[in-house]
Amino acid sequence: MRINLSDRGFAFTAMLLFLWASALILRDRLLALIGAGASLPLLLDFARLVRSSRGLVLDVRGSPLQEVWVWERPGFEVVAGGSFEPVGLPKWLRVSGVEARGKVLLYRFEAVFRHSGVYSLEALVVKVSSRLGFFELLEEFPVGLSFRVKPATLFWLQQALALLGIGEGLRGRTPRGVLPQVIYSRFIPEEYAGSREYWPGDNLKFIDWKATARRQKLFVKEFREGAGSQPMLTFDTRCLGPYTCDAVASAVLSLAVGLAAQGVGASGVYDVESGRLLAFSSPHGVLAYIVNRVLESKVADELDLYEFIEPPTFYELRRVLKEIAGLSLRFECSSLAKVLSHGNIVYATALLHNTSEVLDLASSVSTQGGTLTLVMPAEPWLDARSEAVAGVVKASFRRILGKLSSTGARVLLCGEGAPGMLVVKTSA
Repeated sequence: MRINLSDRGFAFTAMLLFLWASALILRDRLLALIGAGASLPLLLDFARLVRSSRGLVLDVRGSPLQEVWVWERPGFEVVAGGSFEPVGLPKWLRVSGVEARGKVLLYRFEAVFRHSGVYSLEALVVKVSSRLGFFELLEEFPVGLSFRVKPATLFWLQQALALLGIGEGLRGRTPRGVLPQVIYSRFIPEEYAGSREYWPGDNLKFIDWKATARRQKLFVKEFREGAGSQPMLTFDTRCLGPYTCDAVASAVLSLAVGLAAQGVGASGVYDVESGRLLAFSSPHGVLAYIVNRVLESKVADELDLYEFIEPPTFYELRRVLKEIAGLSLRFECSSLAKVLSHGNIVYATALLHNTSEVLDLASSVSTQGGTLTLVMPAEPWLDARSEAVAGVVKASFRRILGKLSSTGARVLLCGEGAPGMLVVKTSA
């Protein structure tokens, strides 16, 4: 326990010292009497604070170790015999409410996490002000609470491996009530494929009058699904730290899970970091390839995914993923021109590693009349090493967003809240 003078107490004490010094120098009894009278409230305020501190007992209610997802808002309660103000709380912890219950006060604390990891609170330092505000009491109470925060990437890995039927080696609680729906809104324009002879039941509005007149038989126009209407899934797993790594990895995984769950195959997958352009015959091949790329990238180390996948199973898991992806692989090349010529590109990226390339891509797609949807972390500056660097990253990021919007690119910022619904519209 430590008792200090408050700002008001310092000012009042300085005035008392001036009175006592003047009384001693001038040998003025009246000044001495005034000084003695003025000192009495200060002494009484100190005595009351010491007496009330004996009843300041804190009872912490909460599990010592909580395993939560990064979007959850866990917390704990503190029952106190009097009012207090917490001092020096970590950035991820705040007081969400105070409730009076009889002779005690119930303080509710809420944790808000920006990225995965282990967060601990060993002690709680509280400040109690005296009744007249001359003194402040600081006391430390042991808490001993820890939160093991799991990344959103782990959630999407669980969904992906469940779809692939190989999730036995993945540990971790699957959340209930927040299971996302990733919807792929598919609008596939039809292209004219030719004419054929009329069959009973054909729609008469598709009669090909030119072919009918030329061949003296009733012909109808035949259409097929437009090529290239499914998205070109482009991703770059390079990231700065736990926040951007989790945002980028969960974004590309959620898109792949959504396509696989809807049974919609991407027209191609472009891996920016390796420069590989691949095409798969099934959505599960796309999903297996992306899961394997996430597990072999920096993301796995940055987010400690190894802690949730048993070491003997990890390499076996990647072997199975490679087999699934290899079985449905149709072709592979390194032609960026094919990516640029595609009319509907969905691109998951942290943006800060290849800014100029992304801007060039957005400009090229816009010129060719295509659609570019960028899925990016909402606040990439959270991984900056210092406040100064964070300010530079924030300003640069906002300028880039402005340039992207001028090209007509769609920007979806992720990394905030529970896994939500990603709706990707194809080009008409």
